[in-house]
Amino acid sequence: MLKNILFFLFFFIGFIFTSQAQKLEISYFVDSLHHHTIEEINKVKFIESQNNVLNFSNTSSAIWVRIKVPISAKNKIIEIANPLIDTLDIYHSRENTFVKKRYGSHLPFDQRAYNNRMFLFDVDESELIYIRLSSKFPLEIPIYLTDQKQIDKKQTSSNFFFGLYFGILFALFMYNFFLAFNVKDKAYIYYLGYIICVGLLYAMLTGFAQIFLYPNKPSLNSYLVFILGLAVFFIIKFSSQYLKLKENSIKNYWVLKIIASLSLIMAIFDLFIDSVILIALSQVVSLVISLYLIVVGFYLLIFKKQKQALIYGIAWIGYLTGIALLMLQINGVVPSNFITQNFIFIGSAAEVILFSIALAMRINQYRKEKEEAQKSELQQGYEKVILEQKLLRTQMEPHFIFNTLSTLQSLIRFQEPQKAIDYLNLFSRLLRSNLELSRKEMISLEDEVETIDNYLSLQQARFKDYFTYQIQVPHELEIDALFIPPMLIQPFVENSILHGFDGEKEWNIEIKITELTETQQLQIEIIDNGVGIHTIPKKNHKSLSGEIAQERLEILSKKYKIPTDYQIFSEQGKGTTVCLKLPIIDGFQQN
Repeated sequence: MLKNILFFLFFFIGFIFTSQAQKLEISYFVDSLHHHTIEEINKVKFIESQNNVLNFSNTSSAIWVRIKVPISAKNKIIEIANPLIDTLDIYHSRENTFVKKRYGSHLPFDQRAYNNRMFLFDVDESELIYIRLSSKFPLEIPIYLTDQKQIDKKQTSSNFFFGLYFGILFALFMYNFFLAFNVKDKAYIYYLGYIICVGLLYAMLTGFAQIFLYPNKPSLNSYLVFILGLAVFFIIKFSSQYLKLKENSIKNYWVLKIIASLSLIMAIFDLFIDSVILIALSQVVSLVISLYLIVVGFYLLIFKKQKQALIYGIAWIGYLTGIALLMLQINGVVPSNFITQNFIFIGSAAEVILFSIALAMRINQYRKEKEEAQKSELQQGYEKVILEQKLLRTQMEPHFIFNTLSTLQSLIRFQEPQKAIDYLNLFSRLLRSNLELSRKEMISLEDEVETIDNYLSLQQARFKDYFTYQIQVPHELEIDALFIPPMLIQPFVENSILHGFDGEKEWNIEIKITELTETQQLQIEIIDNGVGIHTIPKKNHKSLSGEIAQERLEILSKKYKIPTDYQIFSEQGKGTTVCLKLPIIDGFQQN
């Protein structure tokens, strides 16, 4: 970064020194009525100029310039370093007469004496040269006595500088053009429109547009205010969109909306009205809007705490400085030099770069907001499922509770106190675990296995050992350190008991828990030897617990970025297998 800064400093200084030229004896006359001819002009009184740069700002007058050529300047070249002068009539003195040559931005480019964006003409043997100039654009007349070597050196440096500037604009346009298709944000469309207008505007101001875009259509130079109006429109729309003014500052939103409309009206007027006043007005509008936008940016930063307004405000500072220097130079307040003429391009390049960075930050912000919204949506969905599961868990199957109490009553009636106590202990532990675990988002696999064991023990006692069950857990699996959502296995076990057996053969339920290390998954299988799903009578019953389990597995998959699976395999008359695959979640992950 430091090397780049030093490079540009030395480049600017070098450019300034190469722009220095021999002092000329220059005088001028303001022809406000446009009625003086070359034959009459030597009769008027000319005003001596103290420097080589004449500045008449926005004027509708014709300006006559008289140059006394020193003997040492024979066969050299005079440069008028302003590409936007409509008409230049050059009069060389030849033996008590004058030879006229006409140049100007209103003429095709190939009619110029030199292939240069500035106006160049030979001194020849003239001792006295008169130049008549008129333009609807700000009439600044930098006059330099130079030679071909200096011109080539200056043109090389100038082409490099502006090539770099327009290259930056083009690169940023292409980069954001492709981003606009993916992001589909209106701010990008307005930003791209602004880059096009700014690039075209400064190509016209520097004369490059007439060289490369419309060398044979010089009349297009007249639409400079039209392009400026569009640039103002696009930057206002970009600012409103980027700063979200409609939400953050409704007053400024409407003020800028009105200004944007007025800028379009100004642009349309330029298509039909060729006026110096309109150009002067456009300069004032540009400066005022730039000031207003930077104030809006820092207002939102300071009072609305809008962080993205910081880079927006910084982007405008350099550009505003360039605009201010150019306006002051055009109106003769500050001298004309490389800095005052070209700092606006440096500020403009910095502005579009910072705006591009701001948009990139906006994308990151959108992505972050989207991720947070997805997380919030995921959390809300998870909380909903948890709530539904808690309701299922707290609303234990009524028949099971009724039958459990009936079994307990029978044991007491037939005077089997020890069995009644054991049965009551199992039931109380199951109720307590249901109440405790239903409050938790995740529980250890050990707690879930213990709850399932209690549940199956009660059911086994209730059915007088008519069915058997096994819970298979590998010894090396640390079930106390692994976590799963509560109430994940029990609904499937309950379904096996309620719907899987017909009382014609011994029942058996087997629960297998295995670790799939390759996929980082925990596999849980609930296997019964019941009648199978296809032979279960239809009772207009929808398995809510199965749907909730499916939703919970999908949420786990999104949260831990590991696939989950829920499958049911059933064969008529031979039984059903429910296979669950879920992420292996240890204590660190679940926290």
